[in-house]
Amino acid sequence: HPADSSARAPTHVSNQHPSWVREYGDYLWLDPGVPAARDHTHRVIMDVVRRYDIDGVHFDDYFYPYPSYADGAPFPDSASWARARRNGWEGSRENWRRHNVNRLVRRVYRSIKETKPHVTFGISPFGIWRPDHPPGTRGFDAYDRLYADARTWIREGWVDYLAPQLYYRIDQFGYAYPEMLRWWIEQNEEGRHVWPGLYTSRVGMAGDQHWSDRQILGQIYTARSHSGATGQIHFSMTALMPPPDSVLVSGSSDTTRLAPVPDTLRADSVLVGGRLVDSLDVGPAGIDSTVGDTAEIDSVSVVREGGPPRALRATRRLQERLRTEAYATPALVPASPWLDDDPPDRPSVTARRRDTGLRLRLAPSGDEHVQWWLVRRYRDGTWETDVVPGRRRTYDLSASGEDAPIEALLVSAVDRVGTVSTPAAPDLPRSR
Repeated sequence: HPADSSARAPTHVSNQHPSWVREYGDYLWLDPGVPAARDHTHRVIMDVVRRYDIDGVHFDDYFYPYPSYADGAPFPDSASWARARRNGWEGSRENWRRHNVNRLVRRVYRSIKETKPHVTFGISPFGIWRPDHPPGTRGFDAYDRLYADARTWIREGWVDYLAPQLYYRIDQFGYAYPEMLRWWIEQNEEGRHVWPGLYTSRVGMAGDQHWSDRQILGQIYTARSHSGATGQIHFSMTALMPPPDSVLVSGSSDTTRLAPVPDTLRADSVLVGGRLVDSLDVGPAGIDSTVGDTAEIDSVSVVREGGPPRALRATRRLQERLRTEAYATPALVPASPWLDDDPPDRPSVTARRRDTGLRLRLAPSGDEHVQWWLVRRYRDGTWETDVVPGRRRTYDLSASGEDAPIEALLVSAVDRVGTVSTPAAPDLPRSR
């Protein structure tokens, strides 16, 4: 990657196997048309799957490179293309490239399921499969330019979830978000998960790139109105991270790109309003405090007239509305019944009263791994839900004197593919 300025190690694949690698613009790219390169990619992924307790494997939208990475130049795979022709390939070069990608996707999916069936595999392809799909769609042709046939992947069931990058406004001409979402759901013949990717970071961008928080909330609720969309994925996590103890990355229009400030920051000078200064006015007395070579400061505050910029206000507003509205209650990852539809056994649960509430003792009844405990309690006419890590064997339900008493309690075990057990209903001890 061009952002990596370090020297390549002698063991780097480009040094060990230069015939697998193509230079494309500023990038080094493993050629999907080289069988050994595909084997290497598959081998690395499966090494991670076998040796680590991971939840899933995710592919982004990179297969063959975007032409813009090299000013539109053709991908330099003439050697591997010629080899394929000699070995009997009779179709077009374009279909051969798509075949290379499809073979890797299918092989990775099947290998993961043979090794650890519960490990989820998913892809977030470019949001447009092909122009005019659905009718009237305009834009980049990922099928023809990236050789990414994402419709085949979901139609064939080679993924557990597909997260098309629907980075479009609800009212965007040529590729409106609701129309694109509906089209992708219609391709889901095997009943996999469709989790649209949302460009949440646009809320934190300035100028023409800025979206209001209402746009992202509207996209969440639009997805919820379609039974075939069982969640959303936000790009990127920076838009959901808290801004305190951070500084804005210089030169970026994205006000969510924040770099953490350590507890003790050593500074020679501070840039305020475009002017480099070596002293700060501290407190109402206006004491001039010099920022010297070894000065230690915890934070620097610069007051902007009119408050923070629009994008930062929108980001904070979105975070608050996600917390209090769209994602106000805990949720489980939707179940994947094609992986395992046999629910865990009903757990063994007891409840004991303590001064501060109830303590639950949680125990699986069978040998199956419990990923989560689903704890639901009913009081004052309302069900409340907690999702608790499955490694826990006790869980405290705190209560104050003002809380209504718990009238019913249900606890279920959830396995690694989201299947929920029959709930246990422990006896509730009487109040002291």
